[in-house]
Amino acid sequence: MSIFVICSSAYSPEETRRKIGEADERYHDVLKHFWISGVGAAQKHDGARAAEHGLIAHSTFLIQWNKEGGSEYIPEIPRIIYEVFGRDKVLVFDLDYELIPPS
Repeated sequence: MSIFVICSSAYSPEETRRKIGEADERYHDVLKHFWISGVGAAQKHDGARAAEHGLIAHSTFLIQWNKEGGSEYIPEIPRIIYEVFGRDKVLVFDLDYELIPPS
């Protein structure tokens, strides 16, 4: 079973890529255990899901555990993303599209 989260960002794709780079610089020891997809423009369904939670999504990306160690860091991923992006600029969803709230 794949373990991944779906992130919807209020930032443009370019700014979202910059924020992912910032996260990797600050938390490389954690994020090296995960694959982060390319950033794309938010699709209609992503935007609708984000709007239900009060966010206008401009871009999306996925984060997936690479299954080569580091499973203990899985719960840290939402915290890291909310911290780097800002709680009002990103939403993190699980595989069932349930919101993982900021802690």
